[in-house]
Amino acid sequence: MSGMRREVRACLGSELYHDVDMVNSQPTLCLQYFSARSLPTTYLGEYVRDRASRLREVQEAMRVDRDAAKGLFLRLMFGGSPRTWCTEYGRLDEADQLPAFVGSYQRELHANMAAVLKLPENAAYLDHARARASGRAAANLTHHHLQASAFSYLCQDLERRCLDALRAAVAAEGWTVGSLIHDGLMVRRRRDRTQEPLDAAVLRVWEAAVHTSTGFSVLLAEKPMEIVAAYLNSSSSSRDQVHDVEVAVQEPEQAMVTVADVVTVTRSVLGALEMGDHEVQRAFLGGSERSVLHLDVVASSSMKREEDEDEEEEEEVPDSARPTRVTLDLRSLAMTLDGIEKGYLHGAPPMGLEVVDCDLGSVHPSFVAGMKWVTTRPSTESVTFISNGSMRAQIDVLNFTKPADRSAKVNLPDMNKRGTVMSARKLDTLMGAYTGSIQHALSHALGLGGVMVTINNVNCQNLTINGGGDAEASSQQQQRSTDDDLIVSLLGAHPGMRERWRFSPDAKSESCNGMYHCDPATHVWRQVHNAFVEDALVSLFKSAPLWASLTKEDRRYVGGRRGSSEMRCMLARKVLHEGFTHLLDENPDVFAVANGLFDMRRGGEFRPVRPEDMVMTHATWSYDGTLAAAKRPAVEAFLRQVLPVDAERRVVLSYFAGLLSGHRDMKKFLVLTDRRAGDNGKTTFAQLMSRFFSSYAVPRGTKFVCKGSFDKDRDSHDAGLAGCRGKRLMVAEELKGHMTLDVAMLKAYTGGRGSEVEGRACGSASTFRYIWQSGFVLIFNEGDAPKFDAQDQAFLGRMVVVPMRSKFVPLDARGRHPELDDEFVFPMNKELSSEFPSWCPALAEILLECRDSGGLDAIPESMREWRTDIADAGNSLAEWFADRVAITGSPRDAVPIRELWDLYRSHCDLEQGDNSRVSQREFKELAVAFFRTKRDAGVVVKASHNIKQEDSSFKTVRWVVLGIRSGPIG
Repeated sequence: MSGMRREVRACLGSELYHDVDMVNSQPTLCLQYFSARSLPTTYLGEYVRDRASRLREVQEAMRVDRDAAKGLFLRLMFGGSPRTWCTEYGRLDEADQLPAFVGSYQRELHANMAAVLKLPENAAYLDHARARASGRAAANLTHHHLQASAFSYLCQDLERRCLDALRAAVAAEGWTVGSLIHDGLMVRRRRDRTQEPLDAAVLRVWEAAVHTSTGFSVLLAEKPMEIVAAYLNSSSSSRDQVHDVEVAVQEPEQAMVTVADVVTVTRSVLGALEMGDHEVQRAFLGGSERSVLHLDVVASSSMKREEDEDEEEEEEVPDSARPTRVTLDLRSLAMTLDGIEKGYLHGAPPMGLEVVDCDLGSVHPSFVAGMKWVTTRPSTESVTFISNGSMRAQIDVLNFTKPADRSAKVNLPDMNKRGTVMSARKLDTLMGAYTGSIQHALSHALGLGGVMVTINNVNCQNLTINGGGDAEASSQQQQRSTDDDLIVSLLGAHPGMRERWRFSPDAKSESCNGMYHCDPATHVWRQVHNAFVEDALVSLFKSAPLWASLTKEDRRYVGGRRGSSEMRCMLARKVLHEGFTHLLDENPDVFAVANGLFDMRRGGEFRPVRPEDMVMTHATWSYDGTLAAAKRPAVEAFLRQVLPVDAERRVVLSYFAGLLSGHRDMKKFLVLTDRRAGDNGKTTFAQLMSRFFSSYAVPRGTKFVCKGSFDKDRDSHDAGLAGCRGKRLMVAEELKGHMTLDVAMLKAYTGGRGSEVEGRACGSASTFRYIWQSGFVLIFNEGDAPKFDAQDQAFLGRMVVVPMRSKFVPLDARGRHPELDDEFVFPMNKELSSEFPSWCPALAEILLECRDSGGLDAIPESMREWRTDIADAGNSLAEWFADRVAITGSPRDAVPIRELWDLYRSHCDLEQGDNSRVSQREFKELAVAFFRTKRDAGVVVKASHNIKQEDSSFKTVRWVVLGIRSGPIG
């Protein structure tokens, strides 16, 4: 009864049952569940209390019926959006006409959904949602989808608990429960064939029992079971399907072999295979090409046969009469009786096969995850999928044996929706589901077990499993299957396979040919070689029971070089996903290592990698908490040596901690330099961080951050950026004074969250686009700073200069060195880098503790001073300004830049032969750049300023420096 349309239930049960329903079930239960956890329920409570008014508002605003309005609120409860609902009902252009209450209701429900799924008590629902999501396309999977599925499981569980309590209460009162129907049940009438409704007092007793058992208050009501005459008189194909199966109606005293009898006996025979008859199993699953089951079936009493259309003759046939020869093709479940085709074993819905391990939710947007389906084959060219649950749906696949013409019709009668499926990907999903259902049915005896010798007066005699048959059948068995049939069989036998392979045509490189594979153990994606794909496919084909079902020719073909290559090409067609590479490493909230990942959305929690994380780039070391605890003292000691000032070390560690996430919120980059002539740990520290980030680090060197050289490498269209997708760290070491930094590029990619990179790959028309995730670390020695525009204050503001104050010295044979007693001088350990692989887990814990510590919010004055010195080093007049200007910091002291220019010009006139003289415009720019670096000393550069004259009047002068006095030329 639960699987029938309500019109059918009314026809069959209106005089026998009461239809008892929990009114507004899931919203009511959610309201109580949220309230018990102190979550806001303003809008959900209003909807529950005054549902009729809220539904009417939607009906009037959008011109839809009541069921459609109810569907909107239920959709929003489980993570849906008003826009999707408007699209389905052809109201997208009127989406802004929805009542404002709808948006508030959606935001409240979605926030509460996220909150309850964070509770430990509900972790199992999220785990179940992830497990069930394996049948859906990876590209469609998001964290929100998983949350919505998990929340639906939670609500269904609450509803199930109440329904179980209601069923127990009904039985305790002496009533009989006929069937559970969604959020209610069918209660047998006490006086059959009457239409008297249930007494309201009885319903109140049952409500109280549910509250006592579960703590939830529900409202019960008896729904009228209305018989719709229009439905009874319709000729819907979904109810009046004509099958290629002939069932003879006989008088009670007569017996004749029918298709139903054959189905029953065949299921029993297959049950014998399941129950452990090893001899039979070997014959069925052995290494032969046998795929035909022969049965000899006779009737146990007299049979009536028609000898002639015009003349009938009756005769008694003994039990030992010639049996009916039944042949069942175990690959398609097609049947013949005495050589006459009688359709398929699963030709009608009662004989339908269960669809397992394949979620059809991706076939139509109205389908929900976890729907149960059965499949039938009414004819050779059609296959039907029928939902087996609360949501009625039917899919009819047409031109089943003609891949080029194949299509599918979708019918959702409850929503009054119909559609056509033409997508090759969706049709392949249906084909895989159908093939998998047959293989599952055969391997599980079609759901039945045990040997039943006599069923419905039909005896099973001379049971044989035979690969012989007639010559024509034997010849057909030896024919090789098409490539499409073979790959569909493989995907059906391994339902999870479709989600672990992708072909991206824009990622061709050498012989990899754009194939990607998700490792079942680590769930990390990688681009794989053609040979890997072909070996994997052959291994999957050889897994039982698929290999046993293939003919000898199929096995020879699949195992050969040409066949495996063709199978690879067919797999590429089935898992084609243009733009798949754009999804890889796009999650900035995870930092993956060899055995899991750190989830930054959960405070750096370490967890296994999941396929939906779409991880390809990952650090090559493994996290081990025990090893981290053992190595942490050594790591901290090294960090204290290489960065001996606490405040400066906190800034550096905060920067690298921020690189664990791909969100570039910090508009900074690091510069490591020294004043001790080298051997201060810059390179060693960079090696440690590069080893920690490993695959997340960009092996670029100096070319990437410098102008000129990189322009040539990237072929003038940013092709060199293609390899930076998903990277978190870029180290440019050994920068030199003759190099010029690409200031525009560094500013663009340190500009905060959301910097987008777009370009075209070299030698290809394909483009790439991604969000930049990498931070920069520049390294150079004392006095060898690369050139850059020192006047660009925005650029200087993003530069964080790290003073590498330490000095590492080699010890003599007695463990001594003359400088060892100096400040920040430590013994050199040339073997230290060999420890770095074991240090990574401890460094991860240290960096996680530095996240959100605010270390970059307060840059120490010492680091600012070093930055000023570097900026001055890039200013050709910095020394001249320092010698001729006294900094007072007083705003009353004001010197026009024009006055300084006159001093400079006089100086150059005195220094005859000085070829380094700059123009007046260059002088102004260098002066502005120099004095802006003295902002912390109270120096201010103004584009215009009123200067008091000798007669006490004021004159507006352009470009004035406040807080300085000019000195004599010296």
